Amino acid sequence: ILLYILFLRWEQAIFLFIIFPVIILFMVILGLAAQSKADRQYEGYQRLSNHFVDTLRGLPTLKQLGLSKRYADNVFDVSESYRKETMSTLRIALTSTFALDFFTTLSIAVVAVFLGFDLLDGKVMLLPALTILVLAPEYFLPIRNFANDYHATLNGKNALSAVLEVLNEPEMNQTDELTDFKWQKDATLKFTKMAFTYPNADKPALKDVSVTIQGMKKIGIIGASGSGKSTLINIIGGFLAPDKKGQIEINGQSLPHLNQKAWQRNFLYIPQNPYLFHATLAQNIAFYVDHVTPESINHAARRAGLNEWIKTLPDGLDTMIGEGARTVSGGQAQRIALARAFLDTNRKVLLFDEPTAHLDIETEAALKKDILPVFDNHLVFFATHRLHWISEMDYVLVIDHGQIVEQGTPEELNAKNGRYVKLRSEMGAAEL
Repeated sequence: ILLYILFLRWEQAIFLFIIFPVIILFMVILGLAAQSKADRQYEGYQRLSNHFVDTLRGLPTLKQLGLSKRYADNVFDVSESYRKETMSTLRIALTSTFALDFFTTLSIAVVAVFLGFDLLDGKVMLLPALTILVLAPEYFLPIRNFANDYHATLNGKNALSAVLEVLNEPEMNQTDELTDFKWQKDATLKFTKMAFTYPNADKPALKDVSVTIQGMKKIGIIGASGSGKSTLINIIGGFLAPDKKGQIEINGQSLPHLNQKAWQRNFLYIPQNPYLFHATLAQNIAFYVDHVTPESINHAARRAGLNEWIKTLPDGLDTMIGEGARTVSGGQAQRIALARAFLDTNRKVLLFDEPTAHLDIETEAALKKDILPVFDNHLVFFATHRLHWISEMDYVLVIDHGQIVEQGTPEELNAKNGRYVKLRSEMGAAEL
């Protein structure tokens, strides 16, 4: 384009030749300045974000102490500062884009002005002038494409870094130590002084965990936030390998961890946010089962309380859901996960990791009616901080700072009048 314009009007060609590196230089200077400013603000952004979350988490305690109204202004100030910092960071992030558009538009305008003067003086014909004016934006197109490609590259780099972090995680071996296993009424799972420490952590997340579970029971796992409930569920599911000290046994067989193929064929995992695949609703429900009939999927969906919602879907069970398709609420996602449990009757171990933590009370109460029937004839591990679930459990593990401080039936723990009773009192006040 530059060479073509040079043959038409050498003055405009020289101007475009000089302005191109100038724009690049300004882009570099503004980019470095914007990055430096954003880095400085990011620390404050993170601090305000953590402050805002901590303030929200502390509201139940403030209400229990009668101080919630006094701290209402504090919540407003923190949220307002959080908003301002967020908008400030976004403004800085858009500075380089604005600079690119500004300088390229200004350069094209300068070319247009001088061409206009030359037209008035009769120094150039209309066709060459219009040709140069049309080609000028195309001359700057590589810079625009470079900016877009650069941001796309950064996004790809960040995504690849996240992927590599997962791929570089050490894989657990010895996954076939447990063979031909099926959980039954006489089966036993035993932890003896089991511990777990996260990488680069100063202290273990779990320590001296000793418990023996036999048969079909409902095991409640309760404790304050950060006490280690989810970590214990992840170890039971084989998602984490415990420290080498301690011992895990199934039916008397010592195992290095529970990432055993035979064990994983025995349980269903229902987390706070069940993953929904980009597939039909029927395929999502039948995720754990290889061969299933439409009638059994319908039956499982009905037992999970999905019938009324399915009637509103355009294609019923054949409606596409998941990423990039129809959105699903938190309560509906939990019911889909529950339908998976109803559909697969061969898996007798259920792992619930605070499945209703992010649901409102009304949705949770409706969901509870459909969850309780699935507990029958299963070994259930139910981690929760909601008080009303505890009365449904046969056995309770009370975790505090990574240790099981109390365990037993709800009646036995009530009689002790210890940490369990205190925690129930705190949980009850928080739910009010």
